[in-house]
Amino acid sequence: MIEKKDPVKEEFEELRADVKQIKEALLGSAFNQNKGFVYMLNEHEERLKKLEDRWVRMQWLLMGMSMGAGAGLASFIYKVIQIMH
Repeated sequence: MIEKKDPVKEEFEELRADVKQIKEALLGSAFNQNKGFVYMLNEHEERLKKLEDRWVRMQWLLMGMSMGAGAGLASFIYKVIQIMH
């Protein structure tokens, strides 16, 4: 007896395999320690937030250093002008 292949069943099995691959790509699998795209996206968001926070702190540091350097330079120029007069 020859079995007929049901095209609907074959299509369903192929679709099922595709959905499984998509799920593993998104959520990960035991092969990649459950580190799929969702995990990587969350990881990158955390790293980006840390970099943004570091950049803001760096800007405040540079602004403070610039103000100190500007005040020192102004004081130096003022003293030079006083000496020249």
